[in-house]
Amino acid sequence: SGTRMYMWNVDMQKFRFLHRLSWANGTTADPFDYDHAAYDVEYSHSTDAVSGDTVHLLIVSNAYSFVDDIQYRNIPVPCTVYWWSSSAGRFVFLEHLDNTGEDIAGKKKFAAKLKTFTMGRELYVAVAYTGEIGSYDVSSTLYRWDSSLSSFGIHQQFPTSAAMDVAHIRSFENDFIVFASWFSSGQVYSGPLSQGGAQGDVFPSDSNDTIVYIYDNSTALFVELQRIPTSGAYGIETFTISEEI
Repeated sequence: SGTRMYMWNVDMQKFRFLHRLSWANGTTADPFDYDHAAYDVEYSHSTDAVSGDTVHLLIVSNAYSFVDDIQYRNIPVPCTVYWWSSSAGRFVFLEHLDNTGEDIAGKKKFAAKLKTFTMGRELYVAVAYTGEIGSYDVSSTLYRWDSSLSSFGIHQQFPTSAAMDVAHIRSFENDFIVFASWFSSGQVYSGPLSQGGAQGDVFPSDSNDTIVYIYDNSTALFVELQRIPTSGAYGIETFTISEEI
């Protein structure tokens, strides 16, 4: 398990293994100190509030951890943030993104895709959350980087169901976030993306809209703009042609 880093070697003219990303920065062999079922990864950077230096960041989306043999279901694992240490010559662990659900029990959410982007001088990462144990209906989350704390905090929650992907696009002075949802369901959920089906998994066929949000400068929040009818949406790709989205 784990996420591996490779660096281009000019002399060898190929990528060579650099290191394995570790929550304990490689100091233990414990498998729980590494990323699990990594589903997506994004790079971004910000500026240190004190030194003014560039802070290089990697965010890894972990779909789940090891299977719980007693209840035969996967365990949610939070997305992991790493920052580049020049002295160590590697990315080192910084923090986990808060993936606590909205229910009273505080269940953890399964992550799918993520997207980093900037608006003005602010750095954000949006995470599409697929569900939690017991339901697919959980909020996906937009986090904002606080350079004074060197940490991501929750900026906004979006009601989604089985969200699989998220995209950001800017057109002229407007910023949009789009979430693609696999389906709408309140069914029992035993684990994310079980391709062959696992005990307790339910795969309903009802459709669920892909939701487009637009940024409202007056509230500094995204508000719902449009619902695009879709069924079984797994991914999103945004692009422009002749300034048209």
